[in-house]
Amino acid sequence: MATAACFGLFAVLTFHAYATLATLQMGEHFDPPIREPITALYFVLTTISTVGFGDITAKDPEAHGFVAALLVIGLFIVATSISAFSCRYSPTGSEGCLEPGRISWIAQSTL
Repeated sequence: MATAACFGLFAVLTFHAYATLATLQMGEHFDPPIREPITALYFVLTTISTVGFGDITAKDPEAHGFVAALLVIGLFIVATSISAFSCRYSPTGSEGCLEPGRISWIAQSTL
């Protein structure tokens, strides 16, 4: 399970770094334009956390698609990572977490 937690942390950090760089690259597609790395990181964090203050907005369809993908992929990665951490550090151990063989048992019981 420690491997899953490490992978989760790596996935979150890597995704945030990539999303920040991609946002910086697409900076002119936003209003106001994103030109500084700290502003790009701020935009990524407010988008993924679903806060979205509205002070930076996408101004064309390309940016709208980018922001939608950022939100969906970001939420998936963060939720998956939280799941890995909660299974690793839960006071009840791995009870309730997916284990090898359990998925096949779930599939057979639902068929």
